[in-house]
Amino acid sequence: LADRLRAAEAAVAQAKAKAVEDARARSEAEGLRSRLTAAEGEAAQAAARAELAEAEARKATVRMEQADAAAAAAAAEAAAAVEAAAQANAQAQAQARDRAGGAAVEDMEAALGRMAALVSKKEGELQGTRRLVQKECDERARLLALVQQLQGQAGAGGPSHTVVPLAAMGSLPEAQEASSGSGSG
Repeated sequence: LADRLRAAEAAVAQAKAKAVEDARARSEAEGLRSRLTAAEGEAAQAAARAELAEAEARKATVRMEQADAAAAAAAAEAAAAVEAAAQANAQAQAQARDRAGGAAVEDMEAALGRMAALVSKKEGELQGTRRLVQKECDERARLLALVQQLQGQAGAGGPSHTVVPLAAMGSLPEAQEASSGSGSG
């Protein structure tokens, strides 16, 4: 009887130990579940931030493309103004040859002055547009870096997006042409 009593007490002690161990395991599992839920929430927030940053990068790209188009238009206007100045100069010289006296020279000087002012104005506009393009390029590079950083934070659970690096886009031939054209004029 005493042996049975000891065996029963040992079985009760084992059952209590197992119950304590099961309770501890359940508590750890609940803690892990809550940490998993928090990590999933953080990943979703990081993915949302990455989406917002990517949308901003797309907007900056559109603004940069618009600025590029404006720069190309300004460069074309400046080239047309230079051509008009050359034609006005040729006309003024022809008129000066055809006419005798200082009136033709004064007309030519006035036409050249107007053309020089027009060319100067267009060059100023072109420089402003170039600064805008550079600013937009810098903003795009900053936003792309932010997108890449947020994608890195989002980890494997985040959305998969392909971001084209700024260097892979190459340079803008219109901007290079305009800068080489205005430097030689």
